[in-house]
Amino acid sequence: MSLIASARTLPHLMAAHALLITSDLHQNNYALSKLLAPLSSLHLNYATSLFLRIQNPNAFLSNTIIRARANGPDPRSALSLFAHSPHHDAHAFAFALIACANSTSLWEGRQLHSQVTRNGMACGDCFLRSNLVRLYVQCGRLADARLVFDETPGCVRDNVIWHAIIHGYVREGRCTDAFALFNDMQIEGVGVDRFVATTMLTACAHVGALRQGRWVHELLSSGVEVDDYVGTALVDMYAKCGCIERAVKVFDEMPEKNVHSWTAMIVGLAMHGMAAHALRCFDKMQALRIRPDPVTLLGVLTACSHGGMVEEGLSLFSSMVNKYNIEPEHPHYGCIVDMLCRAGRLNEAFDFVKAMPIRPRASVWGALLSACKAKGEVGLAERAVEELAGFEQCMDGAYTELANLYACVGRRGDAKGVREVMGSERVRKTPGCSVIEVGGEVSEFVAGDEVHPLMAQIREVLAVLNWHMIKVDEKILKV
Repeated sequence: MSLIASARTLPHLMAAHALLITSDLHQNNYALSKLLAPLSSLHLNYATSLFLRIQNPNAFLSNTIIRARANGPDPRSALSLFAHSPHHDAHAFAFALIACANSTSLWEGRQLHSQVTRNGMACGDCFLRSNLVRLYVQCGRLADARLVFDETPGCVRDNVIWHAIIHGYVREGRCTDAFALFNDMQIEGVGVDRFVATTMLTACAHVGALRQGRWVHELLSSGVEVDDYVGTALVDMYAKCGCIERAVKVFDEMPEKNVHSWTAMIVGLAMHGMAAHALRCFDKMQALRIRPDPVTLLGVLTACSHGGMVEEGLSLFSSMVNKYNIEPEHPHYGCIVDMLCRAGRLNEAFDFVKAMPIRPRASVWGALLSACKAKGEVGLAERAVEELAGFEQCMDGAYTELANLYACVGRRGDAKGVREVMGSERVRKTPGCSVIEVGGEVSEFVAGDEVHPLMAQIREVLAVLNWHMIKVDEKILKV
């Protein structure tokens, strides 16, 4: 047993397995339980082969291999092991649900849900119910996830199940609902762990809810260690909420930084137009021999684009494969197009897009079209719209941009023609939306929305603002 306990590497564990065989302990559940758990994390197939040779595995051994397979590259294989296991306790069902969630196997997950309901297992087992919530979240069934959460007794809701449901709302972009749940979590006195905090900080960053983000940060200071995981989320939140100085302070105070931490800082600096600072940060990262990932390089390219450093950006892009062994993806190509367009090099941007080895996304042609409108470049704009014709869902914006460009250069007949085409093809511009935080509450507004609960008050405020604008115009005219 001491040999197995001290084994840390695969060769040592395999030697321990050989010793169990020669000692005639290869069917001893206690001895095998010490071997299977570490082995499954180092060589899953070897561990599975070992398990299948056990004649009468106990519940612990079965659950160990089911859990390992559920979190492995082929989660559905765990369901087969579960089906053939004679031990179906609450933990076995929970690990099978993890397998369903990781493989988005909704039908199998519903069958498991029915079984645990019939068996009465799910009533007070928060670990099991947390994985039910996670299953429905992963499968895009947020309403079902919320139903499981609401049916869970408040006395057994821990931060794991709270995180599962909050993460579901953030994942679906329903950050306002996530904030409401987080408030309920605080009212119920459930502690905030690093996972809940990071998810909430992500939501705050997404909608620019600085006040909520500061509140989460204050809650963290009362007991949760700001490690590289939480620190990265804080840097990202402060940067996206406009507090780049606070983001830099959090970053500098982090005891340990990983590639994601450096990337968040570089992207934050780039977003705020601090291109030179972003490039210096990238240089420091490389000096520490931290290898950049595709998102890091995208952040540096963004900095080059916003800072007008065209040659530096082109040089970095050309070295992505040779120096960093990273194949450029759509966002990298899009960033180069944006950079060239910002520099007024529209023809070069068009040639770059046409030479792309992968099919350009609509966003790339859209960026070029917007730049053409800003520069009054009608010919290239028309060619960009022709390319966008293959993206039906983007034609509303493309037609609108082209019509506005025609109007700007005095070609009102062409502008009218484009709008007539929009009418005949029933192309309508997708309404925009905006999010604002007031008094700690986040509200979303959609253009053309007539069902907002405060629509009457909104109209009154708009009328007052309109009246004041008219009065200001009258004063200016008198002057």
